[in-house]
Amino acid sequence: MSLKVDYSKLAPDQLPATGLKRASEILKYLPFKKTKLYAMVKSGEFCQPVKIGVMTCWRCEDVHQWIAAQGNQATNEAGV
Repeated sequence: MSLKVDYSKLAPDQLPATGLKRASEILKYLPFKKTKLYAMVKSGEFCQPVKIGVMTCWRCEDVHQWIAAQGNQATNEAGV
């Protein structure tokens, strides 16, 4: 008898504090899709990825900083 385990349900649903993640992994935590992600990278609105061979990854630390900056910007614009 073979037992299938869905490992995605075992992992915590949050972006790790450190490490490298691919676009498909960070997009779970962002309010846009892959096309917008790459457009924002190109325009400098989103943190730059790291190339490892043919792989493109983002530093989790950079993504966390970007997310925090968006919250800070919204707070400042609201005058809170």
